[in-house]
Amino acid sequence: MKVRKKLPKSGLSKTSSASTHFIDLFVKIKLIKLRLRQSGQFGIIVLSIMVVLLFYVLPLESDIVELAYSNGIYVWWRSLWDYTIGWTPFPLVYLLLSYLVYCLFRGFRGILNLRKDGFNQGTKLLLSLGVFICIALLMFYLFWGFNYKRHNTIDKLLDNTYVKMDEVSLFDDLTRVTDSLNHLRETMTDSVLWEETIIAFDGYYRPFLTGMFERLNLPHAGRVRVRLLYPKGSLLYWGTAGVYLPFVNEGHIDPGLHPITWPFTILHEMSHGYGYTGEDVCNFWALLACINSDDVYVRYSGYMSYWRYLRSDAYRQNKEQFFEVMKGVNSEVIEDLDEIISYSNRYPDILPRLRDMVYDTYLRTHGISEGLMSYSRMIVLANSWQERYGTLILDSQTQTK
Repeated sequence: MKVRKKLPKSGLSKTSSASTHFIDLFVKIKLIKLRLRQSGQFGIIVLSIMVVLLFYVLPLESDIVELAYSNGIYVWWRSLWDYTIGWTPFPLVYLLLSYLVYCLFRGFRGILNLRKDGFNQGTKLLLSLGVFICIALLMFYLFWGFNYKRHNTIDKLLDNTYVKMDEVSLFDDLTRVTDSLNHLRETMTDSVLWEETIIAFDGYYRPFLTGMFERLNLPHAGRVRVRLLYPKGSLLYWGTAGVYLPFVNEGHIDPGLHPITWPFTILHEMSHGYGYTGEDVCNFWALLACINSDDVYVRYSGYMSYWRYLRSDAYRQNKEQFFEVMKGVNSEVIEDLDEIISYSNRYPDILPRLRDMVYDTYLRTHGISEGLMSYSRMIVLANSWQERYGTLILDSQTQTK
């Protein structure tokens, strides 16, 4: 009878298994790289990284951006888009939202397939998400975002001189604008059917803005669209009256806004479309366009928006003096203000702190140091403008002074 000797364990099976796993992983990585190169995704990722790095390397108020992009590439792109795709009779944001829903559906289906082939499906999902983000960044910066690094046009028009907005100046402006509001409201009937008198398409308001740009010798290529975003409250629930989306090159306002605020809000979003990024600047352009229009209701919209910013600051500065000025406000103006507030209250904010934190961070990241506070800086611009030119009403003297 032969006895077989047991051979000592050599560990070759474990080593072989580890080597096999390593080889499989290496092959999968090579396949991922190959898939990226074949589909063009690799180029998109590299290009997006280069564009984002270029944006953050460029200084604020860059001469290169002003000449090559804001007054070059962007003007060309704006005109090309507006006189082709821009004629689309419906808001393009609905197509964008449909595409996002489709992407979410595909992503959800991919998650369900993780059980079948975890590595491949997981890799595919991550790559798709990464490429999606890269495409979004490319579209944002190339279509509009580089305007954040352009020259500050207001600084040039004001010779880089800003007048300090002290309490005296604040209440002087509040009193003056209150008188203008009272006068405009007296020219209207006591009960105005605002929906019938002031609501119009963006084409009605655009000449007020482009006409203002012409008087100030500022470029205004294209015909920027501002659309209504239904359903009502879509934006107001998030605490915003309007938004400009570079991905579709269109501005949008919430139709749930009170009609009095429509002209000012439309012209604000339209200003973004003409290449201006600062919220204070776009507020100021909207104000100038409104109060220099030949439509009394549009002028009223501009002064009302200006007055509301002044009221907020004046109330914080000196409540006693604030209430003294408010005694001189016409009852019809007060009723209009109450209606505007009532309209907004129909759509209470969703997650206001998170929204403010995200948007404030976004603004500061793109060079607007005051963040959300930049909106109310319009009153500082208006005060400095009046000190420089004597009035907010544009005329031949304003252009040459």
